[in-house]
Formats: sequence, structure tokens, C-alpha cells
Amino acid sequence: MSIENPRKTPEEREARVESVDTRVLDLESRVETLENLLLKIIQDQEISSELLMDIDYVTLQKNLSAEERAEIPFYLIEIQKEFKFEGKVPSLDEFHEGLLDVLGIEPEERASYSIDISRLLIKEHVELDVFPVGDRILGER
Repeated sequence: MSIENPRKTPEEREARVESVDTRVLDLESRVETLENLLLKIIQDQEISSELLMDIDYVTLQKNLSAEERAEIPFYLIEIQKEFKFEGKVPSLDEFHEGLLDVLGIEPEERASYSIDISRLLIKEHVELDVFPVGDRILGER
């Protein structure tokens, strides 16, 4: 990493920023192309739906901003507290709808987010032993 020359003109700095933006857009385009190709290969090979679910989950995680990512643990803590103090266990559908609300997913986009994403999120946190109520949520269905 180099220290930028303080004598560079604003125009030179702007050109540098535009160059970096162009490279970022190019990389994002390549990643999207590879994701689409991978999904096509998986669908053509009739590979397990669990793999597709994992890809959807990873894609969701990748598309979240840092703030949105931080909201997930808070949501899990809220659910855990409701169980501990009120004995309330949401159904998997209720959990999923709440998760989509927390992430700010628009109603017209919700069909793109399978309930399997919530199932995977719960399993992941149960295995980490940080979301014990998750077993009950998964058993409710």
C-alpha cells in the first residue's frame, strides 16, 4: 500500500477513484456471472436441493450490509429472550417472516428468500450452541 502523493490534483484523485470504481464493478460482474454459472451447473446436474439452499444462504449473507448483518444476532437474542422470559417459541414461518422484516426485505422480493434460509441460519446457530431455542423452532414445523 502506498501513500498518495499530496501534490496530486483533485482531477487526478477523481480519475483514480473512477478507475477503482470501474474495477470494482468489473469484479462484481464477474462474480455474478460465476454465481449464475454455478447455479446453472448445479440445476443441470440435479444436485441436492441442500446445496442450492446453501448457495442461497451464502448469497444472502454476501448481499447484506454490515448493519444488516449485525441485526441478525440481535434478532436471535430477542427470540431467545422471549423464550426464556415468556416461554414463547415462534413457528418456523413466524421466525422467517421476522427475519425478513429485520433484514428489510421488501414484500415483492420475499418469494426469492426460501424458508430454508431461516432453517439453515437456525441450524448454524444451534450448532454453535448460541441459539438453544432454535431446536424448538425447527421442531414446531
